[in-house]
Amino acid sequence: MNKRTLVLRLLVAVILFTGVELQAQSALFLLISPITSLNGMGELGVGLPYEDHGAVYYNPANGFLDSPSLSASESSLRMKWLPGLVDDMFLEHAHFRVSYKMSQSPLQFNLHQYETYLDAGVQQYTDANGTSMGIFRTWFKTNALVLAAKYSDTTRGVPLEVSYGVASKQVRQHLTDDALAENMVFDHGLLVSLPLDLKLRNDLTLSLKPSLGVSTVNIGTTVSFKGGEQEDPLPTAARAGIGMSASVPLGDDWNLFQYRAGNAAMDVLDVPRTSGEQKIEYQKGLGDINFIKHVIMSDPDEDPERGHDVEITRGHELSFLDFYSIRFGQHIDIAGKIITPQSGISYHSRGLLNLAYLITDIHLIHVINQHVELSYSYAEWTASAYHPLAGTEFDSWNITIKNVFGINKSFTAEPKLQLLKLKDALKLSVGGYYPLSVASGVEPTNEWERITGYTAGVETDLKYFRLGFSLTENSFAYHYEELRGGLLRSDTRDEFYQLALHAQIPFQLGSRITLLGGFQSQSPLLHRKVTLFEQSISYTSYEYNYGLRVGLELKLIERFSVRGSYSYWHDDMDSFFNPDQKVKLSGLIVEGVFGL
Repeated sequence: MNKRTLVLRLLVAVILFTGVELQAQSALFLLISPITSLNGMGELGVGLPYEDHGAVYYNPANGFLDSPSLSASESSLRMKWLPGLVDDMFLEHAHFRVSYKMSQSPLQFNLHQYETYLDAGVQQYTDANGTSMGIFRTWFKTNALVLAAKYSDTTRGVPLEVSYGVASKQVRQHLTDDALAENMVFDHGLLVSLPLDLKLRNDLTLSLKPSLGVSTVNIGTTVSFKGGEQEDPLPTAARAGIGMSASVPLGDDWNLFQYRAGNAAMDVLDVPRTSGEQKIEYQKGLGDINFIKHVIMSDPDEDPERGHDVEITRGHELSFLDFYSIRFGQHIDIAGKIITPQSGISYHSRGLLNLAYLITDIHLIHVINQHVELSYSYAEWTASAYHPLAGTEFDSWNITIKNVFGINKSFTAEPKLQLLKLKDALKLSVGGYYPLSVASGVEPTNEWERITGYTAGVETDLKYFRLGFSLTENSFAYHYEELRGGLLRSDTRDEFYQLALHAQIPFQLGSRITLLGGFQSQSPLLHRKVTLFEQSISYTSYEYNYGLRVGLELKLIERFSVRGSYSYWHDDMDSFFNPDQKVKLSGLIVEGVFGL
């Protein structure tokens, strides 16, 4: 095999995980995660039960729908790979799943088929003497078939869910026309969880689900390229993880909120060969994974010279009303020196259509929601500067057709959403927004001035919480007496427009006073306008944000109240004029609330 081919394979290793040893492993692209949702929360698919069918990439026992009868789902992804390093590498992934749950049986079955394709672009190859061997397109492809079964029993003293899955994958590698390889590899995995329901009060329940999972992936023979003499090991890897899910359900198919978190570890099992050794050996079981240290404690190895090569990941997900999800996670290399932060969001039609049904009472909306679900997911890896993974972005769409055999029944069945009947009609809120500060490290002076903006929204009271949407303008003025030695003088203005969703729980402090506290999230569509030298610059930032909103509301008359709130946003915006400063978006809101 020529030198250029080896360089390419080592490059792929660097692309994946900086901690993986750069020996002559082959098919390392099998360790690239193409799953958008889980890529935003630490790639936790091995030990955290997850409905996204892409969870089988980490554990073939995962990815079960909580839906009866026959269901099917499909998703696709196409993205640039290593955008900070090259511009002609692309990753594509297409996934199809069929799920069947027997009506009077604790058994459920999943069948998955997916294809992953990595286009490494056009490469110029040379032999050992530097002589050109031509230009070739290099690509890698995996076609997989996954079969899994799940047993659920919540009627006995100890509720239990156990699933097991196996996967068969055809792996093709095309480095050059003369450097080809094809292998069959296998995955298998186990996932165990304990669903528990705790009564908070008569009509409100907290559902908990601790879980544990293990898997071994890419099991197979060695790789030998056509025309090559050397046999290379496959990236056979062991994974282990734990998870915890907590939710407050509002019916059979809706949650007020859901929180999921977990830790996971991965170890590539092939044993490094010494110089001149041809025999390839693999570790057994979990390899170097120490379940207490690496999984439960999520503690990376401080000294990789001890022989450990365990990758650590951890993450969180918070979802509201099954409509909006935010995710955060980390991937830590084997030495614990490079931490790759991960984040992501998702929008789901399930929650949106449930809200639409409650407001409009149109039964057809409920029927559609019972059988069709759309979701959009986005994730980003924000590695350190100059890291090959810096700026990697994923986005994908998913469509699921649920409970095919129950469509006719849904038209006559009574919706089980009585917990959420509206208490009041819609309300309008209008008021002012006062920013608390202008920028980090800067106090308001003659040069910096905060300007009162406005806010307007619509909201409604459901049984347990208040849900609303609002548009807020947040503005600052900059008065520069001199710039660059007094040659320029300018008055500028920086305006932010935020569209936010907020869910708050009301606490009655008296007949007229209500304390409100809860969560708010900003859509990734944030409009900003900067006025400079009497010229306006408008642009949209595809960033998302989250935070808290607390306030007091005083009811003056039957359909009118006044409210004061503190709006806290976790992330600050980059200053338009000074990259070392951050603009604070948090502030005070005073508004009137009008009942319709």
